Amino acid sequence: MKIIFLIYIIIIILIMIMIDNKSNFINCITGCESLPPEFCLAAYPMCMSLILTSCCPGQSALCLEIDTVINYIANKKEQIQNCLRDRNNGILYELWGDMNEIPGFETIPIPNATCKDLNCESKGFDCIYESVADCKDSESLCCQPKPICTNFLKSINSKIIYGRIGCDLPCIDGYVCRIVNDVKTCLPSSCDIIQCEVGNECLALRGLGIVSCFKIIENITTTAIINKGDGEFEMLVGTDQNVLCSQSNITCPNGFECSNFNPYHSALCVPPKSFNFFDEIFECDRCPQGWICRKFGWSGVCIEFEKTTQSGEDTPNCFGGTCLSNQICNTTSAQCEFEPCDPNTCQDGMVCFQYHPSAPRICSAWEITPSIEFPGALPPFFESFLELEGKPS
Repeated sequence: MKIIFLIYIIIIILIMIMIDNKSNFINCITGCESLPPEFCLAAYPMCMSLILTSCCPGQSALCLEIDTVINYIANKKEQIQNCLRDRNNGILYELWGDMNEIPGFETIPIPNATCKDLNCESKGFDCIYESVADCKDSESLCCQPKPICTNFLKSINSKIIYGRIGCDLPCIDGYVCRIVNDVKTCLPSSCDIIQCEVGNECLALRGLGIVSCFKIIENITTTAIINKGDGEFEMLVGTDQNVLCSQSNITCPNGFECSNFNPYHSALCVPPKSFNFFDEIFECDRCPQGWICRKFGWSGVCIEFEKTTQSGEDTPNCFGGTCLSNQICNTTSAQCEFEPCDPNTCQDGMVCFQYHPSAPRICSAWEITPSIEFPGALPPFFESFLELEGKPS
């Protein structure tokens, strides 16, 4: 009887040693936190799964030591206490109670920094809010966009997508979501919420719905004489009023021209054909009536074209062809032609060009610099046009 009891005690001791060794083996080789969910279940009772709320739905449960899980569940509070960050992938989780130290993770306070706290402007930078997650509309306190200092003007000149298409970052009041360099970013929409350093002022980037700081250009209209008509002139000294180039006596040096397309919308000497970053986005109502409109970024072109031909008994037979309703039959060149470009064809700020009388006219906004060349390998519409090529009609 004593021998049987002794054997029983030995078996119990061996089982306990095996369990302890198995636990130490798991912790030594991998650790619970590195086990996938299916292995975590197999490692019970050493390891146990714990589901935590993260920025994005569908995250896998964390595999932790059972003591850590029990301690966390037993001490959960009614509000979020801290955030848990995975050092490997940056994923954030909500902590509603105290959490034991976990290898590969770090406990951080709930982020509450703002652009005002960073004071980026005093360092010569702009402040923007950057997403910490790829999913949309995250309401977790641990996953709100974080402020960072950046050279925003350099970034926005690289690549920015206008509007909120696909940009669903939950921005705080006063900020709007824009995609900069393929990154969802919260940018300031009002000058009331940013403070520019001395020598700079806040201006709106028209058409983008955002604002930024710009260097103050002093004495932009130190002396401007406005022609009021009827022989009357008015001199404005040191004014910040908007003065049109046509009203000002401003004289630009060689290589520059007067333009109102600038942050101040006032007469200013700029390089010719400077990119009109601050102008309004191109609208199709600038095109002549009946023309096709095509937008390209901030700019666009208007194309004189109509798919339908003239019909009825009055349709002229133009040397074996039928003209479009907005063409005329030129008996000299023996072909259907469009009206030629003239100074009144396009609106101000647009240029008219036409590479061939049989081709439609095109009005292009001046930000787009067209380069049209008649291909030598492409035959003209009519052989007789070879004699007229390059000659005024």
